[in-house]
Amino acid sequence: MSESASEPEPTVAMRTAAPSADVDFDMGELDAPAAASAPTAPAPLKAAPSGPAPLEFDLGELSLDLPGQSAAPSAAADSGNDSLETKLALAVEFQAIGDTDGARSLVQEVANEASGSLKARATKMLADLG
Repeated sequence: MSESASEPEPTVAMRTAAPSADVDFDMGELDAPAAASAPTAPAPLKAAPSGPAPLEFDLGELSLDLPGQSAAPSAAADSGNDSLETKLALAVEFQAIGDTDGARSLVQEVANEASGSLKARATKMLADLG
């Protein structure tokens, strides 16, 4: 090996000059505030305009039901059955993941509150759960 190792040729990055310290940035509104600026007092609150009184509406007799339909009693029953159906479906899922106690608790609630075929399904499921 030769001991005369030559210096590498300077690259373009090495040839660039150092940045100048005379850089001037436009600070716009970020310049120092005026020395004699005093804090300003908040603007006084304005009184509400006096005008005509707001209109009042009686919505007590308003109904969104179509004429000739009385869906209120059946909607309440359907809502109860829907929630009991959901509880029974959830109990099946609990049983599938191995939570027999959770499933039994939900099925017992359904059996206590349901009627008809839903109660029969819940009673059968309780017997299956043991």
